[in-house]
Amino acid sequence: TQLQPRLQELPTSTTVLLSVNVDEYEEIQHEWRVRVLPTFVFVRNREEVARMEGAPSIDALTAMLTASHTSTPS
Repeated sequence: TQLQPRLQELPTSTTVLLSVNVDEYEEIQHEWRVRVLPTFVFVRNREEVARMEGAPSIDALTAMLTASHTSTPS
C-alpha cells in the first residue's frame, strides 16, 4: 500500500510496528475489534491506549504515537 513505506518514517526508537493480515489471522481481527482497514492499535503493557481507523496522514500517526507514549491505558 502507499502507507506502508511511509510507516518507516515514524519514530520507532521505543516502538514496535506490527502488520497483521487479518484475512489469515481472523482471531486477531476479532480479539482487537478490527472492523476497518487499516486499523492502528497502540498498545502499552498489553493494554490498548489509543486506536485509529482508516488511512490517517503520517502527521496524524506521529501525533497519535507520541500521545500513546504518555497516555494511560484505558
